[in-house]
Amino acid sequence: MKPENFRRVYVDDTHCIAWDIDPSIDSAKVWNNKVDLCPDGCYIDSIPVGGVSDV
Repeated sequence: MKPENFRRVYVDDTHCIAWDIDPSIDSAKVWNNKVDLCPDGCYIDSIPVGGVSDV
């Protein structure tokens, strides 16, 4: 891991902790450039340890 990646973490306009995948792209215009680190988002995007289940 590169420490400069952690220096790019910021609080966005909705008060969520996030960082831009590509810092040269404005995440306000290209929404899929931002990684959202809110607990709900991390949970929703998570995959069970055993893989995807067919529940």
